[in-house]
Amino acid sequence: QSYSLYFANDKGQLAREERTLEVQTTTVLAKELVDELIAGPNSEILLPTIPKGTRVRQLEIKEGICYVDFNKNFQSKHSGGENEERLTIYSIVNTLTELRDIEKVQFLIDGEKVEEYQGFIDFSQTFTRDESLISNLQIKAPLLTSKKADSVSEAKEEGELTTEKKDENLESLIVDKQAGSDNLENKENKK
Repeated sequence: QSYSLYFANDKGQLAREERTLEVQTTTVLAKELVDELIAGPNSEILLPTIPKGTRVRQLEIKEGICYVDFNKNFQSKHSGGENEERLTIYSIVNTLTELRDIEKVQFLIDGEKVEEYQGFIDFSQTFTRDESLISNLQIKAPLLTSKKADSVSEAKEEGELTTEKKDENLESLIVDKQAGSDNLENKENKK
């Protein structure tokens, strides 16, 4: 099944990247989605939002709230900045709230609620989805699944994705949600 993950683009917004994951229980799926966010985008035109070295210590869902407990690297290795902080938080929140059982996200660091993440946003609150940060571009990554590759470089090593194939299809991977699939089909038919 296909799921949406949110990564940063070069315009300071979140962009949706589709991933195919095996259907599992909501808790296991939520953890796998966060692990996919930590691994970073498959597309070279998107940017990671979660600091390297971040790990999920625990994740549980209770009464529509997903509690995500990260190690201290989630906070200590973040690059800082108000928009970067917002993109990090909402890449996770918007990804997890795509799941029907999750309405809000509560963050923990080493098992504890913290007041601030990087000094700009009250981090002790529960977070709800914020679509105002989402770009209207959607990146489709049909050649990659989480089970086959954690990154584009691993996919290349496994022979699943070649640079020539990626470059040839880059335009077809970027889909304007408002134009719909008809526009994508027209682009492919013109080639």
